[in-house]
Amino acid sequence: MKKNNPAALAAAFASALTAVTALTALTAAPAQAAPEGLSVGFGTHVWFSEYKGVDDVVYPLPLINWEGERLYVHGIEAGAYLFKNAQHEVTLGVGLMPLSFDASDSDDRRVKRLDDRKLSASANLGYALNTEFGRFQAILGVDVLGRSDGILFTGIYSYPMLFGRTQVIPSVAVTYADANFNDYYYGISAKESARSGLAAYDAGASVTPMLGLHVIHSFDEHWSVYGSSSLTILAKEAKDSPMVEDKVRFGVGAGVTYRF
Repeated sequence: MKKNNPAALAAAFASALTAVTALTALTAAPAQAAPEGLSVGFGTHVWFSEYKGVDDVVYPLPLINWEGERLYVHGIEAGAYLFKNAQHEVTLGVGLMPLSFDASDSDDRRVKRLDDRKLSASANLGYALNTEFGRFQAILGVDVLGRSDGILFTGIYSYPMLFGRTQVIPSVAVTYADANFNDYYYGISAKESARSGLAAYDAGASVTPMLGLHVIHSFDEHWSVYGSSSLTILAKEAKDSPMVEDKVRFGVGAGVTYRF
């Protein structure tokens, strides 16, 4: 197994624990609206990369979630509630875009000669609707570091179910990624092509579905354990890239949290 820079994949880990990562890309099983307060914990996630020659990677990472009356910290995103009541939430935050690529992590000699794709930060505008039929979310993320100058728009539906002290949250998400985002993370320039021997590739905009499952078991009002998994089915625009070998991106994780 290979290990990437933990900061570069923190988004993939935290997206399994929060409503946004989304980025998502991110990311993953959205959490139900949380009560005010602070929770801290530690978990380990395994991420199976779609990039050619990159082995599965393990990330032992701390996690922090804090809910205030108007401010919040959800793992790798921090922001403010522009509006919040029992049914509706409007948020504005800054977080990480959950994708990166380090060419040196690949075992493929041609892929090793490509440029790195760096992690970026995004400004996120989100809306959530809590109903008896589940939680609906819409998140618009814009790259603010100029890595890709890309835009992500994600729609998420999750349905929290409670079985005694155990909460099960299945979710489904669809993410639109514009051509700038996809071309940065999956495209191959003419210069890279000449250097690596891989065919040049321009990646267009895409729509990508994802399935997630998040399970939380509470021992008491303070201690909980969780397990999570996510399956992203790559769109044609990504999986047709010469630097990609898998049609899906898969992640699993588990950990423990303490609520103060």
